[in-house]
Amino acid sequence: MHDQTEPINLFWTGGWDSTFRLLQLIIVFRKRVQPYYIIDTTRKSVQNEKQAMIKIRELLFEKYPFSTSLLLPLKTSLLIDIKLNEEITKAYKRIIEKDKIGIQYEWLSQFCYEHDISNLEICFEKSIHPEDNIVFRVFGAIVKIEDECGYHYELDDKRCLIILNYCLVDSI
Repeated sequence: MHDQTEPINLFWTGGWDSTFRLLQLIIVFRKRVQPYYIIDTTRKSVQNEKQAMIKIRELLFEKYPFSTSLLLPLKTSLLIDIKLNEEITKAYKRIIEKDKIGIQYEWLSQFCYEHDISNLEICFEKSIHPEDNIVFRVFGAIVKIEDECGYHYELDDKRCLIILNYCLVDSI
């Protein structure tokens, strides 16, 4: 359940999935959102993503003036500045031996660990059958949570080992 006083931490790229969740939280549920963005300078889409976030913010504030108090300033970090945690790297390597997941799950975990964030939402398209979705398959013990913000999925730390209560499962 989301704490009523704390903003909801959201990894926002300006893309469809994360923007949908951002708008849902702000417009529908009237929740404060703290967006985070990791800048990977090797990706060609970085400038497009930054521009999209600026434009979305402008349009949101124009159309829904109440949102100016709900959408907090974007917190950015450079990917190359994220400090590595060897336990997370080892866990990620064990996971990709069995199933291929994107490298972003390793560095998002490293980022969360470094900044002591245990509740950063990430958004991705979920198939009709969760077992078909690689993230659901790899992380396994995922629970649907229904609360005042609709519903979302969380790792169930009672059913799986989570490295330092962050994003990567220790074993599958």
